[in-house]
Amino acid sequence: MAVGAAAVTLLIIGHPHPQAQENRATPDAAKLAAIDSGLATGNAAARPPSPPADWTVLNVDTLRDDDWGRTVRYGRDLITKTYALIGPEVADAGHRYSGNNLACESCHLEAGTKKFGLPFQGVPISSKTTCPSDPTWQQPFLSIADSWDVAAFVSSHPRPQKANLDRDFPIRAEKPVDAAYGPYLDGFSREQHKFGPFLPIEEKLATLKAANRDHTPGGN
Repeated sequence: MAVGAAAVTLLIIGHPHPQAQENRATPDAAKLAAIDSGLATGNAAARPPSPPADWTVLNVDTLRDDDWGRTVRYGRDLITKTYALIGPEVADAGHRYSGNNLACESCHLEAGTKKFGLPFQGVPISSKTTCPSDPTWQQPFLSIADSWDVAAFVSSHPRPQKANLDRDFPIRAEKPVDAAYGPYLDGFSREQHKFGPFLPIEEKLATLKAANRDHTPGGN
């Protein structure tokens, strides 16, 4: 939940600046006149103006040192220092939510704020303007609702399954607690391994390791 909260925080603070939104929604009269002129003369080469710079990301270090500012900066740190705050080796076992020592920023570049770098901000707009191919910012072919429908359609269909997953992690105690496929050594269900809570699983695995059963090849 901490990672999700960070993503939402970045989504809020990193959203395009309201002034940029206003500029995009209400282009000035000169730009409109230029567009109308090109259309009226039948000039096929006439192009609408380039889109305004509407990808503005707030520098969170400039926020005040109050509850909101500290929360936002902590959200940023969860993305850039995931391994240090909620990784599998942090000192407080209750904070070990991540299954590896990567950072969210390993994929979501610049703390999820880089345009086209798997950003956390502007996701619905990105879907709208990249599906189908060859849209323009003036004429996105899909509405936001249609984009969500496409995403739901794709997600609802079965995906190819990798063969022989039962051979993965032959030392079961080394298998990540959030692995979505069995077999498992600890006796917990597949659903709990997918959705948690994970602490009981970690505690059971620790007990098994202490009993020197970490090389047991079986599992459920």
